[in-house]
Amino acid sequence: MNCSAAPTLLHHLVDRARAAVNEDGVHYKQAGSWQRISYTHFAEQVAKLACWMKSRAVQPGDRVLLVSENGLPWMIADLAIQAIGAVCVPLHVTSPAVQLQSLSRRVAPRLALVSKASMAASLSATGDSNPVPEVITFDDAPTEAALPLAEILSRSDLADPLEYLSKLADELDPATLATIVFTSGTSCEPRGVMLSHRNLCFAAEALVNSFGTAAARRRFVALPLSHLLARTADFFCWTVMGGELAIISDPSQLMADLAQIRPTYITGVPRLFARIAAGLEQNNLAKLPGILPKVLGGEIRACTCGGAPLSEELAQFYASRGVPLLEGYGLTEAAPVVSLNTTTSHKPKTVGQALPGTEIRLASDGEILVRGDHVMQGYWNDPTATAAAIQNGWLLTGDFGTIDNDGFLSILGRKKEMLLTSGGRNVFPATIEARLCEHPLLCHAMLVGDGKSSLAALLVVDTAQLSSLLPTSESLDIDQLSSHPRVRELMAILVLESLADRSPHEVPRRLHLLPGPWRDPQDRITPKGTLARGAMLDHYAAVIEQMYREPIWPELVSRERSAV
Repeated sequence: MNCSAAPTLLHHLVDRARAAVNEDGVHYKQAGSWQRISYTHFAEQVAKLACWMKSRAVQPGDRVLLVSENGLPWMIADLAIQAIGAVCVPLHVTSPAVQLQSLSRRVAPRLALVSKASMAASLSATGDSNPVPEVITFDDAPTEAALPLAEILSRSDLADPLEYLSKLADELDPATLATIVFTSGTSCEPRGVMLSHRNLCFAAEALVNSFGTAAARRRFVALPLSHLLARTADFFCWTVMGGELAIISDPSQLMADLAQIRPTYITGVPRLFARIAAGLEQNNLAKLPGILPKVLGGEIRACTCGGAPLSEELAQFYASRGVPLLEGYGLTEAAPVVSLNTTTSHKPKTVGQALPGTEIRLASDGEILVRGDHVMQGYWNDPTATAAAIQNGWLLTGDFGTIDNDGFLSILGRKKEMLLTSGGRNVFPATIEARLCEHPLLCHAMLVGDGKSSLAALLVVDTAQLSSLLPTSESLDIDQLSSHPRVRELMAILVLESLADRSPHEVPRRLHLLPGPWRDPQDRITPKGTLARGAMLDHYAAVIEQMYREPIWPELVSRERSAV
């Protein structure tokens, strides 16, 4: 079943609310237990908040910050902001205060919606000439600094919320700006990607029409909604097609929530799916018949994966246990979807075929170019970067790839991340790093070695797990672990076994261990769980320089090792 095209997400919201069936709605956690709101009631809440914002003279084009953990209020706020023609600017709630303040200054918001009233102070630095003028909190208790969302919704006296929302939708110009999404990427300075109402609606419709509606009747939001992948692939697709949407606010409760919600469809990043697989293997459960569908809730039809490279081994782990794990490709600048493997059309080692209405071609050097109604308007207040990214209507993705005769796209790696060794060998690090991180001992990995004779790697290790493998009960710090002969042997085995099928020049010959898991990584890790390469290179510049002063690890020269 395909969805019909509409000018904006708000038109879909109104149409779906009027035609919604009983099971359509949102499941959300409140005080530790699952609650449900119907699709129609959800749309009415959106209308009430939109009405209040208009009464406060929030104008079309005004920027509105949204800084909160996942939850029902996040979703209501996002669509209410869009409904009045204002511009939703979601920021990651885990970002340090200094970054929140910097991004807030860049967009000069008229209003902010935050999860806690105490966050209001984090959005404006002391002495700011233009602090955020008004704040709504998702807390229940009113304060001098913020007004509770619940109070706004309870005071509303809209006689016909859906009719009001329909009028707002009809007043929207699909070509106008709907949201500014700051890219986390691998650079140090985030860029504000400007996406129109049409960009967002087109991307959601393309996903629904590509994958169909049957498998995704009960979606499970496992990623932050401030990350555009979850926002488009889960929230906006649900807005378009209806069904059920379960949104978790506490990732530590993931497995318990899966058992209760029993989703038919999950979108995630490779690290999420690798963690589930590692849990099964560590508990000697991976070979039990039917175990994977069971731990995913028992009704899973398919999973889709994006945000980072998916290894063939992880995809095969899921497929061989009856759960298709289908990789797609996209970037924030394309809202953020370009291609997708589906249950009816998929091919290993690819990221699928172009979504409906999307054109993909390769430049002469192999860079992937994309054209379609989901391509961004440009970067916020950065015409130079916009002109470099969009040329003659084509988005220059910055990724190298190949396209086979059936139209399936394969990603080689990021153009700006490519490492060129002194021997003239090109190395795309992302797929190698992803392979390494499938091992439960590793939290993150980053290859370095541009201009060097061989590669080296920064490895963020799970120190507790690593220590448990040593024949000692002593608590060792990271320096002691790094110099321990058994640890060096284990890490060498891990690297060599993980990369056994890679060319010798793609295998790091020097390692530096960093203690993990990271609880507060500041700007060194993105919300989707990948390393911010630029920030990492700056932060560990001296470490990397020292690695190359030291000799190659002799343990990494021979491949004749047994597995960890």
